[in-house]
Amino acid sequence: MLLTIISFLILTETEGQKWVQIDSKNGAVLYTRTVSGSNIKEFKVEFEVEENIQTIVNMLKDVSNMHLWYDKIKIAKTLKEINDHSGIYHLEFSIPFPFTNRWTTVKGEYAISNDKKTAHFSSKYEPYTSTINHDGLTHVTSLKSSWEITAVSPKKCKVTHIAFMDPSGNIPTWAINDGVEKGPFRTVEGMKKLLTRYR
Repeated sequence: MLLTIISFLILTETEGQKWVQIDSKNGAVLYTRTVSGSNIKEFKVEFEVEENIQTIVNMLKDVSNMHLWYDKIKIAKTLKEINDHSGIYHLEFSIPFPFTNRWTTVKGEYAISNDKKTAHFSSKYEPYTSTINHDGLTHVTSLKSSWEITAVSPKKCKVTHIAFMDPSGNIPTWAINDGVEKGPFRTVEGMKKLLTRYR
């Protein structure tokens, strides 16, 4: 079991696509940047948590409960376990009325270093036949994310989460980017509130 998203690939910085800090809240710092060929922004949020790395890894592996803390995720279900470190997942995202919710399938993977000081989670869109009901929902095929966790002490970690999603359909770009600039803070706060469950 592992986290996708929701979250995604290690995203390498390309020329002309520099991160720009846009806000900070309760110790979390948010950056965005433009994505080649898209009007939708990608985000990066960096923060620290007073927890050991295994606790965070345990949380990110618990895909079925992502909806309890990750902003806009309504449903997260395992479709196929490839091995102990990768799988394919169904995700549904809540979208405000009058737009329809979005759904997708992603392949997620994770690894933790032998010294237990760093861990990486990534996911990206993977075409797959989902058995979860998605009638009437809009299919998303462009998304990716990553989580990088680094232990800075036995009981403190630095976390970096990067994500991008094009929700498709008729949602105005300004509305999407507005969510990009607010949703990550809700995710960080949700994560911090539930982390102690995974000790």
